Amino acid sequence: MRPRPRVELRRVHGGLELRIDGTQASVYRPGGGVTGVVWWALASPILLLPRTRRARVLLLGLAAGSVARALRVLESDAEVVGVELDRDVVRLARSHFYLDRLRLELVVVDALEFLERNLRRFDLIIDDLFIGKPRCV
Repeated sequence: MRPRPRVELRRVHGGLELRIDGTQASVYRPGGGVTGVVWWALASPILLLPRTRRARVLLLGLAAGSVARALRVLESDAEVVGVELDRDVVRLARSHFYLDRLRLELVVVDALEFLERNLRRFDLIIDDLFIGKPRCV
C-alpha cells in the first residue's frame, strides 16, 4: 500500500497552487493565465481531432483541473472524464479551484483500475499521472 501523499494548497502570485508531495500539480489564477505551459501542451492534441462530432476525452490524473481548464478553452463542448486517485485532492479542487464549474465527469479511483473496468471509447487519452517524490537528474 502506498503512503498517503502530502497535499498542500499554496497562495502564489495571482492565484493558487496545488502541490502533491512537493510537486506542483495544478495552478489556478482567476482572471489571468488559464493554466501553465505544461498543461496547455498536454491539452493541445484536442486541436488535431476531426470536428465531426463532440470529442470524448479521458484525463488520467485530474488533480485540481489545470489540463481540464485548458481543454475547455480549446474545445468548450468536449465530453471530459477526469480520473483522480486522491479524495483530498478532489476536496481541495472543488473548494478552491472551482472544479465543478469545468463540466466534467469526475471519477475518484486509481487510473489503472479505471482502465481495466471501463468499456467506453475515447478520442483522446491524456496521461497526467505522477506518483512519487520529485527527483533531481
